Amino acid sequence: VVASVAAALVSAVAVFAAPGKRPAAEAEECTSASKSRSAREVAASCEASCADGSVASCATLATTLARGDGALRDEPRAASLFAKACGVEVPSASARANAAASERWHESVVDGGCARESCVASACSDLATAYRDGALGLAADKDVATALFKRVCTVDSGPDDRPRGLEGCVGLGQQRAVAGQDDAARSYFRAACNGGVMPGCVALARQLEQLPELAARDHKQARALYERACDAGDHEGCARLGRLVELGRGGWERDANAAVAFYRRACDKGELVGCTSLGRAHLEGLGGLPRDAVRAAELFRRACDKGELSSCARLAKLVLRGDGGMTANGKEAYALNRQACDGKIELGCAQLGVMALEGEGGLTANEREARRLFEGACTSGEEAGCLELAALETRATPSDRERIERLLLRACDGDLPEGCLKLGALVEEGLAGFTADATRAADLYRRSCDGGAVRGCSNLANLAYQGRGVAKDATKSVELNARACEGGDAVGCARLALLYALGHGVEKNPTRAEELHREVCAAPSDENKSRCALLLELLRDPKKATEARR
Repeated sequence: VVASVAAALVSAVAVFAAPGKRPAAEAEECTSASKSRSAREVAASCEASCADGSVASCATLATTLARGDGALRDEPRAASLFAKACGVEVPSASARANAAASERWHESVVDGGCARESCVASACSDLATAYRDGALGLAADKDVATALFKRVCTVDSGPDDRPRGLEGCVGLGQQRAVAGQDDAARSYFRAACNGGVMPGCVALARQLEQLPELAARDHKQARALYERACDAGDHEGCARLGRLVELGRGGWERDANAAVAFYRRACDKGELVGCTSLGRAHLEGLGGLPRDAVRAAELFRRACDKGELSSCARLAKLVLRGDGGMTANGKEAYALNRQACDGKIELGCAQLGVMALEGEGGLTANEREARRLFEGACTSGEEAGCLELAALETRATPSDRERIERLLLRACDGDLPEGCLKLGALVEEGLAGFTADATRAADLYRRSCDGGAVRGCSNLANLAYQGRGVAKDATKSVELNARACEGGDAVGCARLALLYALGHGVEKNPTRAEELHREVCAAPSDENKSRCALLLELLRDPKKATEARR
């Protein structure tokens, strides 16, 4: 039995029917996309040319069936066709369990390479990815995935002198990155990128902008790589480029409108990273979009269901709170965060830490486990973990001022302006061992406001109104509170209403003050109760407003 299994494994290269029953033009028609043809028409054409030996047609048909284009989803057959197009026969579970036979299979697959006329490199990579992720009805098997990636991670210059097969290098790089072997991962990504494989450029750029050490991050090089990929039609490159535009990195000026345009462009082309960013833009009201948690949830759900794990983490936060038209569901939120965290999306790990800390989603409150998750996320470059860890340190007795400052500055210098905001609040009030310093607090609030944390705008507005840490300027206070209010900050709206009622820094306008009162004071938060009470008193007694103005 072992001998027969070994023989089956060693016979890895599939045998195809001799081509030529149909003209080569038919295979060409199958593999060249045509907007005038339906998915079913393309599939029918590919079926015929695949049966006649066109491995490129087999690969195109496999992709159609894997995606479900035109309601044609058939994942097991897609996997079989990817194997055919790759030129391999994949081993059964029982065959993989035989160590000697399995080793011979791996050697034959790797050594066989991907000959131009009998193998489609992208099909090998797609099949490898399916084995890596346990997709297309296949049991996850990283060893099989590695062999398939290695089969095509080569440079084979033919008559057109173009490298091929480097898609496999991207897969190998991703495996090394998951294993924490970042230097090796970058070498694979760079090889793919240098060979013209744009996903390699995107993966390399991603690593350059997410290095754990903030000072080592290279946003300019990342920008150049994303631009190259985006210009070549790689829509993930466009989506990632949009994020740099949004943050004003890599030589860009901050431009939320341009960032949203990049996100929409990528999402419209089916790029899930773009849909995740577009969902966040709807959630935050970015780039002139109306705040729409329902639309955000739809985009996150769609991307998550198709395997974009960062969307799963963002969806988890909405599910936990019951936002976006959904019923609050702690167990589902836990499952989504766990899925993301297991897939090395550290935002999911940080959010699991919050759930462990609060005892949500069926978890027993466990600060030690929460701290472990926050530490891991922060060390891996996820600023949300640093932010949560800083909050724990702030509550500790005694608190470690230097550690708190280091963690909050890491978040502030990274992607979370809330780090600047929280550090500013500690510095303004002289809490957790910090020396009260209104000037430094104003600078931190300005950074958080410019970074999109709108509470920083209203806090800075308050300092400007009082003349603490910055020049006293009621007009500037109006501008900053208006900016905060437009960004959804209820405190900014309440303060702006008071300024309109008093006529401080702006022409007195009781009508506008009343509008704002209705918007924010129907059910005021604890922090806004006193402001709402004062605002109501001013609106009922204009004389008090006049006296206050004097």
